[in-house]
Amino acid sequence: MNGVRQFGVVFSGLSTARKATLAMVGGSAVALAVLLYSWSAQTAYVPLYSGLDPADATKITEELTSQGVQYQLGGGGSSIRVPEAELDRLRMTFAAKGLPSGGNVGLELFDGNAFSATDFMQRVNYQRGLQGELARTIETFPAVEQARIHIVMPERSLFVAEERPATASVILQLTPGRALTQDQVGGIAHLVSGAVEGLGKEHITVVDVAGNVLFDGAAMASATGAASSGSQLQQQQKFERDLEREVQGLLDRAIGTGRSAVKVNATLNFDEQETETETYTPNTTGQGTPRSNTTVTESYTTNGSGTTAAVPGAVANIPGADTSLAAAAGADNAGTTYQRSENTSNFEMGKTIQRVKQAPGRVTRMSVSLLLDESVAEQQATDLQSAVSAAVGLSTDRGDVIAVSRLAFDKATLEQAQAALASESSFDTYLGYGRLAVPLVALALGFVLFRMMLGALAGTAPISVATVGAGLTAANGRALASAGGMPELAARPAPVALAAPEENRSEVERHVQTLAQGRPEAVAEVVQAWLREE
Repeated sequence: MNGVRQFGVVFSGLSTARKATLAMVGGSAVALAVLLYSWSAQTAYVPLYSGLDPADATKITEELTSQGVQYQLGGGGSSIRVPEAELDRLRMTFAAKGLPSGGNVGLELFDGNAFSATDFMQRVNYQRGLQGELARTIETFPAVEQARIHIVMPERSLFVAEERPATASVILQLTPGRALTQDQVGGIAHLVSGAVEGLGKEHITVVDVAGNVLFDGAAMASATGAASSGSQLQQQQKFERDLEREVQGLLDRAIGTGRSAVKVNATLNFDEQETETETYTPNTTGQGTPRSNTTVTESYTTNGSGTTAAVPGAVANIPGADTSLAAAAGADNAGTTYQRSENTSNFEMGKTIQRVKQAPGRVTRMSVSLLLDESVAEQQATDLQSAVSAAVGLSTDRGDVIAVSRLAFDKATLEQAQAALASESSFDTYLGYGRLAVPLVALALGFVLFRMMLGALAGTAPISVATVGAGLTAANGRALASAGGMPELAARPAPVALAAPEENRSEVERHVQTLAQGRPEAVAEVVQAWLREE
């Protein structure tokens, strides 16, 4: 209490400027201390889940409320933030409970006992579970935020001609700023086709929530459709972009970034062509390859030593006819012999048949435009032209061309972007330095306050005899004498300076010290009066 009282007396004896400075420094120190304490004690919230389905968000918030965990909602209820210290535990807890489920019902539909379920209900639940499991799998893609799948599985028929194939439609909600490549879209179609029995890729359609068709299986399977990488225009644009990226990388490594630009225009032929070539090889050896050989041999011999009977025919069957004529004719031909031999050989020439089917997407013509900064030398530009021609595969037989131009590039935009990036980087750097400087400033203010307190309290140190004699007036002496401490000072006039001997000075100091210890209030009033006079 004496220290507090003494501080109050000293503070009231200070000048107005010192009081204002001391109050300002003290208030700043207190405010800074409160700010640092509130900053350090504030709970840091981190995202637990984002992009939640309303059903999953409801279940998770109910579970957090039951556990007494504080949370914050954002994104229209689709994002939940929790204290950072609880993040790992809560994620493990919700993962064990199957949350979040993504709003899709999977094969957990069959976890319960469904003895009373009919066959129709079982088939419907299986279809729902299959759709949900596929949607969950597709949502694991980084670019896919949400997915829904509709599968149509027709009834089986006893007649194969009446059976209808299964079909599927996939609706994707992509993450803002992300996109799926054609290969990834084709992978999703492969995934759905392989998971559903009897479902071919030609019966799958993939669209996004904006209505853009990402995959059309019917168009891919048609004769006029391009390959699985996309439509004809997309194929052409992808081919041009790939060449431009490769050439631009080559130029940047050669002459640096921002000093070149390249544009490729390619014409692709998407017509399917099938060519059959039949080539005959002439026979140069004089002996061809036999294809077929036919031999015919006939032999007919009649011997007259045998008995010749009546010749069958009209003469023998006509009553009253002269049979001697027929017998005479048979006797004349009894010694006839007949022979015939025929041999036919067919030879073939050598023949080669070649069938060539050309796939769509063949390059028929290509043109390249190359822009270089004027700082690039002529000889270097010529070398770069040859390098780019070889890199893209230009062919004079197809009529490919390349045009090279040297122009003064406008670098104002690039310089502005670099300046903005540098300023942003400098701001981040200064902000980091500022965060580091806050504790140092707090320490400095505390040290200044401490020094000012020491300076203010320095006036309460023991006062020497010379100081007492120099500042003691008659009124002050009477005030001190009235306090009952030193009556001899009240009787004597107050000199300007005391030059008492050493023993007298020590006695005075002992009296002042005794008075200060016994009556500190009186001494404080005297010191305060001195300060007022000053």
